[in-house]
Amino acid sequence: KNWMAVNDYPGTFSTGRILATWTNFTSNAQGQSTGNNIVAKVSNDGGATWSGLISITPTGTSEQGSQPMFFSDGTAGMAYITFLNQNDLRQIRIQYQHSADGGLSWPGPERSVATITGWDDALMRDGVFLISAANARATGRVVIAAQAVISGQAKIVCYLSDDRGVSWTGPWIASDNPAANSVFNPAVAISDDGTTISVIYYERGGTPETQNYVNI
Repeated sequence: KNWMAVNDYPGTFSTGRILATWTNFTSNAQGQSTGNNIVAKVSNDGGATWSGLISITPTGTSEQGSQPMFFSDGTAGMAYITFLNQNDLRQIRIQYQHSADGGLSWPGPERSVATITGWDDALMRDGVFLISAANARATGRVVIAAQAVISGQAKIVCYLSDDRGVSWTGPWIASDNPAANSVFNPAVAISDDGTTISVIYYERGGTPETQNYVNI
């Protein structure tokens, strides 16, 4: 579940930096899992060379779905999820961290965005725990989208922060699907001024043949 961000803001200390993040699956000599934490590397020369491995979450923890981003002052942020129950991957906490040095170090603290039950479609392979995140270039507002169970129904929800992850509002429901319809795999974008948010997602159940097709 790798992702990357590029700092294309001019005149910052980290302009041009690439920040690549991914899930680091580890195991012991017997092949048993010992965790899946989030790690990163950065490049300041267009990918020709890369830093050493940077730990964002501690070794032995269980996270996935990293979504890095840069801000207009060259600092970086990242949203991701923590699994709360290894036997039920729907039980997750959405987390956020900020890096004052543009991704070189992540001292924390982890900021809890929300604890949710992710929606998992009964028929299709979906990203039950895969969130999407973006930030507004001018204001820095951060938005995170997820697929969640709200009042027993599948919904696409959004969470917002105007202080780089210190506090969050939401859930704001972004999908208008009927109760019987499944929605999943959201991707989110936000306007430069932070006032307009767009979400794209799949919806199953609104087609003539409801088993194998989705609307976007």
